[in-house]
Amino acid sequence: MECNCAKDLECWCCLFTGWEEIDKKLSLTSNFLEYSNEISKIKAIPKVFKKGIKNLLADIRNANNNLMSLNKTDYMDMIDSNYDPLKIASIIEEDNIAKLIYFINKLEFFIEMSIILIEMNKTLDYEVSYLELFSVSDNIEDLVPLLVKVFSTIEKTLDNSVEYETLKEKMYSFDVNLTNLRSMLDIKILNNR
Repeated sequence: MECNCAKDLECWCCLFTGWEEIDKKLSLTSNFLEYSNEISKIKAIPKVFKKGIKNLLADIRNANNNLMSLNKTDYMDMIDSNYDPLKIASIIEEDNIAKLIYFINKLEFFIEMSIILIEMNKTLDYEVSYLELFSVSDNIEDLVPLLVKVFSTIEKTLDNSVEYETLKEKMYSFDVNLTNLRSMLDIKILNNR
């Protein structure tokens, strides 16, 4: 994804690339995948939690695959092949909504895994650092205004009204889950001082 903007995370591609850099720098995906693998091996963990983690892993794979697919869309080919400009604009808008939904799904993986890790920390043979989880939530929390800014560039139209409302609800539930995680972490960190 090449972008000619000022790299100030105000467009979709810069937001996505910015998160990928944070993920790589903090090894988030690899750490969380390792945590989930360790949890699945512990016999004392209830099956319902293991199933939840398995579903989360399937969700993150699905979100990543869908994001990769959408990011490969070549809109220039559409323009060059004389598609109706209004149809191209509609496709781009719908794709941007889908990208944000999948991106939020990806972020929710980290939120939900963090919540599971906090709950499971009582039973696991190893300890997950609450400060590490706090860092994850902090980086995700920093993205919220940027997500809202990117969302605000999307115009609700008759063609995308269902997707638009779905995204709006997704952003709301995402914010609630992030707030809940942050509250859990604040309590755990204060209690462990």
